[in-house]
Amino acid sequence: MKKYALLTAALCALPLAGCSASRFPELEMSEPEQTSSAAETRSAEEIDSIVDGLLGDMQNRRDSGRNDIAVQTPELLPESHADETADASADSSEYLWMWSVGVREEYSIGECQHRFTAEPPDPDSDAPIYMPSYTRDLRKVTELYPELADQPVREIARYGFCGADYAHRIVLPETITFFGSEAFSQSSVREFAHHAEEITMEENCYSDCEQLKTVTFFDNPVRLGQSCFDNSAITEVTGENCNLITNNLCFMSLPDLERVSLSGDIQLGDYNFLHCGHACSVELSGGGITLGTYAFSDSGIETLEIGECQRCAIGENGFSNCGNLKSVTLGEGVAELGNYTFFSCPALTKVSLPESLTAIGADAFGDCSADLVIEVPKGSFSEAYCKEHDLNYQTVQ
Repeated sequence: MKKYALLTAALCALPLAGCSASRFPELEMSEPEQTSSAAETRSAEEIDSIVDGLLGDMQNRRDSGRNDIAVQTPELLPESHADETADASADSSEYLWMWSVGVREEYSIGECQHRFTAEPPDPDSDAPIYMPSYTRDLRKVTELYPELADQPVREIARYGFCGADYAHRIVLPETITFFGSEAFSQSSVREFAHHAEEITMEENCYSDCEQLKTVTFFDNPVRLGQSCFDNSAITEVTGENCNLITNNLCFMSLPDLERVSLSGDIQLGDYNFLHCGHACSVELSGGGITLGTYAFSDSGIETLEIGECQRCAIGENGFSNCGNLKSVTLGEGVAELGNYTFFSCPALTKVSLPESLTAIGADAFGDCSADLVIEVPKGSFSEAYCKEHDLNYQTVQ
């Protein structure tokens, strides 16, 4: 049987009678940094240094977690099952069996690892792998842990499909609402589109996925951990009526990104789309929209359109150093541009600002093209700002 350095895992924490209701670990969603009122911008080297520091801290936490698992495994593996290699049919419900690596609560199985009892799926096959909704379909699980019978499968455990070269199409049941850190990292998964009542992902869930092309969000609440999709081959991030909150660096370093189209309530952390794309369009609209500092900085965006929304605030350096950015259209509801929002965008020649805009930070359009023309509503705050800062503008009704 082919051996995997990281074996597939896919399970499941189960709120049973007598167990605490809070089975999932708290996802640390750091708030965007509160910046001072003083204007400040940073060079590309300084930005990279800050990002490297954030990534280094995260890597230390990841390595610590792996060490904890290595220490715990011999103690928690049931001796009677440690070397079991029982035969099983090729039925998809019996591909996997599970032992507990880290138990958070009685009968609540947290860190999990699965071993194939049948031949693993063929990495060259495009056939989907269907995850079961209930533990009764994972017969080995209920055989070893009968008290878990008929419980819903609620999570993909930490490192669940990490490195899996067969995981092109994993069909997840709607019962799964939690993804542990690195659940699909470095796997061959090709898309993310998951319906569930809510979704919580820890850090690096889909990072470093060289075949992941599309990410689609729906109207369910979604919380994404730090660097959740970074350094993957994503070309499109889309969603309608989203309820999306992301941590920092979530979509960083996506060189193939072509389109971001999101509507709804959207809160993007700092450095979210840093270093992304080469000819990318960004379209945002809907409810409340908050973009953290350096959210799209140093990316290949060509066009930005923020449509009508309830309220939108763009953090400092939100779109700074975007060398390909040519046009920007901001709709009604956009209320605030942070310091250096469009600083050093040399290709930017057209910006349309709404009447709802009431705050523009220092040098928001600094170091841009001399051909830049800003369209502003007559008598608006934007018109007064352009006059005060000697910017080329024209008024529109």
